[in-house]
Amino acid sequence: MISFLSRPALFIWLIFAPLVALAADSGKATADRTATSPHRGQHGSKVEQLRAEFEALGLDANQQQLLKKLAERYRVRAETLRQRGEAIRADVMAVEPDDPRYGEQTERASLATGAIAADAVRLAADFRADVFSILTPAQRQQLRDRASERSKPWVEWRDRHRAGKAGP
Repeated sequence: MISFLSRPALFIWLIFAPLVALAADSGKATADRTATSPHRGQHGSKVEQLRAEFEALGLDANQQQLLKKLAERYRVRAETLRQRGEAIRADVMAVEPDDPRYGEQTERASLATGAIAADAVRLAADFRADVFSILTPAQRQQLRDRASERSKPWVEWRDRHRAGKAGP
């Protein structure tokens, strides 16, 4: 079971795990971590999905090098966010529920967790913008089209579900 305090770290890891593999020469470290995920194998690893996206775009050598540099830069920032989340969790877990400081500590943790989540969203948006900046207009459109295709089954499911016709 995931505690509420470990969710920001999980969120950060799910979004930025592929950056570890893109920044490294091999994806072994990320593959090892991905193998321990409760969702392993359901949809392929995040690393595999992201690599497939970029391979499909046909990046030239310069774009690949720029992407690798971006991935390393953002991987470091994502790791910092993960560490902040872990520190918050450790602080709260160090205080027992019957401690008079417990309410104050959990309130501080709640605010700090919200700040981390906001930072993670900004980090993801910055990464997306930086990736778009190295793509050609045709590659950008191709990326948009692929994202639209990937989301179609979910949109269709959502629409059926909202209409009260849930099912395959």
